[in-house]
Amino acid sequence: MTHAVDAVDWSAVQTLQERMARQPSGGFWYDVYDHAIELVLSGSRREEPYLLRNVVRDAKTTVRRRKELEIRRFGGSLDQPEISCEVDRDPVVVAMRPTSAEVQLARAEQFLQFKKNVNGANPKAEDVLKLWLNGESVAHTAFDLSISPDYVKKIRKLIYAAAKNHHAESEAA
Repeated sequence: MTHAVDAVDWSAVQTLQERMARQPSGGFWYDVYDHAIELVLSGSRREEPYLLRNVVRDAKTTVRRRKELEIRRFGGSLDQPEISCEVDRDPVVVAMRPTSAEVQLARAEQFLQFKKNVNGANPKAEDVLKLWLNGESVAHTAFDLSISPDYVKKIRKLIYAAAKNHHAESEAA
């Protein structure tokens, strides 16, 4: 679908290109500005007074999520230079930072106990949990496991409840 670029869109694209030119290629903000340009040119946004600010905000959120998913899926190191300090300060990423071997072992033991509780709740729960941890959507999980999306949502609710109970038990201990 072709989209006619008007003066507001063109001005936003030029501003984003100027900002992008000042960033190192492959860096966080370079990716944000690149994605923001795609958003402006997509034609899905109406002319709005805060177009530039909104596309940068939306692009920043999207790029941050992609980087987090990349870290979860491929086990990338958080020390890689292309993952900027902007992503580094994000609470989700901070929680994923490598810790000492003792802490990792304790977490692994807690997770195994949690998985046992989840498996008792539903026979498909472990498979749903594995795909959920890999960042798969409800639709993708349903397709992979040959079950309905509503059933996946039901199992995710059971997993969430089990996690809440497990957390309460571990806090009490």
